[in-house]
Amino acid sequence: MLATERRENIAKWIGEQGQASLDELSERFGVSTDTIRRDLAILHRKERVRQVRGGALRVSEDPFPYQRRAIRDLDEKRAIAEEAASKIPKGSVVFLDHGTTALCVAETIASRNDLTVVTSNLPAAVRLGEAGRVKTIVPGGRLDGEIQGLVGAQTCQQLRSVHFDVAVLVPRGISASGELTTAVAEDAEVKRVVRERSGRCLILAAEKKLGVQGAFQFADLENGDVVLSNADDSHKVIANWHRNFPAIEIHTITSSP
Repeated sequence: MLATERRENIAKWIGEQGQASLDELSERFGVSTDTIRRDLAILHRKERVRQVRGGALRVSEDPFPYQRRAIRDLDEKRAIAEEAASKIPKGSVVFLDHGTTALCVAETIASRNDLTVVTSNLPAAVRLGEAGRVKTIVPGGRLDGEIQGLVGAQTCQQLRSVHFDVAVLVPRGISASGELTTAVAEDAEVKRVVRERSGRCLILAAEKKLGVQGAFQFADLENGDVVLSNADDSHKVIANWHRNFPAIEIHTITSSP
C-alpha cells in the first residue's frame, strides 16, 4: 500500500471511529508506530485529523458530535445502563463517568432519591438536575468539548476529597489482558483518581470496546471489579478474563429486541 493511500485510509478510519491510538493504527495498517506518527503529523497539518499524544481524534464538521454519539447503539447502552443501575445500593455515593453510556445510567437512576452522584459528565448532571431527585454534585474544572466533561487539575483535586462507594467507569477500550484505556490524557487522569478513591467499580464495556486499545491507560482490571458488557461469554476477550481474572464479576447483557 502506498503511503498516500495508507494516510487516506487512516483518515477515513479515524473519521468513522472518532479516535484511534498509535498501537491500534499500527496493528491495523501493518506499519511501525513511528510511521503512523509521521502519517498523523501530515494529516494533522492538512487538518484531516487532530493529532494528540498517543494517537489522533476526528476533526468533525458536525456541530453536535456528542449528541450524535448519544443516540448511536442506544438499545445496547440502555441495557448495560439498566444492569449497572441495579447494582448501585441504596444510600451510595456514586461517581458517574464521562461518556454517552454513563448518560444512559443517569437517565436510569434519575428517579431515585437514595443516591448522591458526583459527576464531571455535564449532560448527565443536567439530566439528574432536571429530575430533581438525586443529590448531584459537579466538581469544577475545564470543559473538554469532545467528551462534554470536566477535566484538569481542579477537577482531580476536588475528586480526591471524596470517597465513592461505587464508581461507574466507561473506558474507551479494554484489552484481553485487562488494561483499561481512554483516548484523552486528562480524561485518563480523572478516571485514575476516581479509581483510587472508590470502594467498587462498575466498568461498562460495550462489545465494540473489547480488545480496543486507547492511547492512555488509567488502570488494570482488579479483583472485585464488576464488568458489564453486551458481548457474550464466547467472546475471546471475555473468555480470557474468565480464565485469568476469576475474582472479577462479568455480566453479559442482551438488549431487548
